[in-house]
Amino acid sequence: MHVHCAFAIGSGRTRTSFAALYRQRVTGVRDMGGDLPVLFAWRKQIAAGQIVGPRMVISGRCWTRFADGKLRFPSSMPVTTPRAPSPLSIL
Repeated sequence: MHVHCAFAIGSGRTRTSFAALYRQRVTGVRDMGGDLPVLFAWRKQIAAGQIVGPRMVISGRCWTRFADGKLRFPSSMPVTTPRAPSPLSIL
């Protein structure tokens, strides 16, 4: 399942959403872009049984453009040229 879990930061809904996914028998998700440190911490907490949630495959950060001098999503990678940088440059 394609998700963006880290965009719910501060809303108080993320862990509830994890539990709701799990109750609906969603046992694995693919996070397609978000705040990597937060996602890795949640994945570790889920694996340790500290919070209820599905297994997480994390793809990396989102790519987005600047709008009014700001990134659309604070944890994303800016696209500043027509040619994208190497995927290894984001590690």
